[in-house]
Amino acid sequence: MGIEYSTAKWLAPASFIYDFAAQQYGLNSTPSMKDINDRNTSFWSPQPYFIGAFFAPQQIVQLAWLYRLWKLDPNKPKERAELDQIVNFSPYYILGNICIGT
Repeated sequence: MGIEYSTAKWLAPASFIYDFAAQQYGLNSTPSMKDINDRNTSFWSPQPYFIGAFFAPQQIVQLAWLYRLWKLDPNKPKERAELDQIVNFSPYYILGNICIGT
């Protein structure tokens, strides 16, 4: 399931933006996750603030990963190995963001 570097370079950020926009819509719409949690409290209901605290650092790590995807130069041998790993992982990253956003 390999894709080209140029495809990964554009689809990965697009899928991140799609997922991030869908999450923001879910958080800021009415009723919000907190409203649903407050109305349907149970032992297994996650605390909405915990969800935000858990996923916010993950968003930062994803942005750092996308930065590496964009800034690594495929023509430099030292950076090529890391870039190949990133490109090989990107189809799963893209699919995951699309599934989560949808």
